[in-house]
Amino acid sequence: MERKKITVEELLQRYAVGERDFRKIHLIFDEYERDENGEARFDESGMGIRHPGIKEGCLRGTNLSGADFRGSNLRAIRMYSQGLILCHANLSKLDLNYFLFMGSNLSGANLSGANIFHADFLRANLSGAKLDRVIASDASFTSANLTSASFIKATLTNTHFGGVDLTTVNFMNARNAYFPEAILKDTIMPDGSLRSS
Repeated sequence: MERKKITVEELLQRYAVGERDFRKIHLIFDEYERDENGEARFDESGMGIRHPGIKEGCLRGTNLSGADFRGSNLRAIRMYSQGLILCHANLSKLDLNYFLFMGSNLSGANLSGANIFHADFLRANLSGAKLDRVIASDASFTSANLTSASFIKATLTNTHFGGVDLTTVNFMNARNAYFPEAILKDTIMPDGSLRSS
């Protein structure tokens, strides 16, 4: 599948003027300073010189609500995704392995069919999010807001739900779901039963 390469800066500019359709893009996050020929600049030890301000969490507070990223490659920002605002965004079937969504707002987002292996959603807001058929092995939802989220047919091997309020979350037919220390209230369990702790 051919994806159009765009930089984070271009994505943010296009979003700011109202564009929401970012299907089939390959996001590029250029963290290095460039010379007038576009070549990476290096310091005296041979290390690439990073842009000032490029560090984990540098996209914190960036609003991409309602954006449609189906078929896209967003891996360039996986280490910089903390605190993103992706309310009602479409992230379905994406490779979100190892993404750091700590403190991000993904309320109402569609992550159905996404791979979220080792993704970290610590204190993220996923209320009403659709995570049906996700592969969430070793993902962490510790202290996240998952109220009314859906994990139908999800694979949750070694997924952590410590301290999570699972009020009205739907885990129907989810595999390897285990909820120690989670708060259950009208939670639909994998077998279809309703449980409250």
